[in-house]
Amino acid sequence: MFEGGAFSVMMHALKAYRKNDTAIISELMRNNEQSISKLQKDISSLSGDQLFELIIEDQNNLKANVVYPAAAGALTAGLLASKWLSKK
Repeated sequence: MFEGGAFSVMMHALKAYRKNDTAIISELMRNNEQSISKLQKDISSLSGDQLFELIIEDQNNLKANVVYPAAAGALTAGLLASKWLSKK
């Protein structure tokens, strides 16, 4: 629905904040858990240079996930909610 960029992150944040839909967080957590399981399986079968290549590849994937609009939007919504609660 939304493309990349700061506008996309803010649109996802607004959507998550207004909907207050816990399914968004559940989906992000499920995706991360699946990624961790796959990584553990892949690590157990590698050693040496192959292992280091996998680590570098995983770091690049993590960097991409940090700016993934839905994840960044959910994080931003959480920060906004926290700020709002701190004022109360």
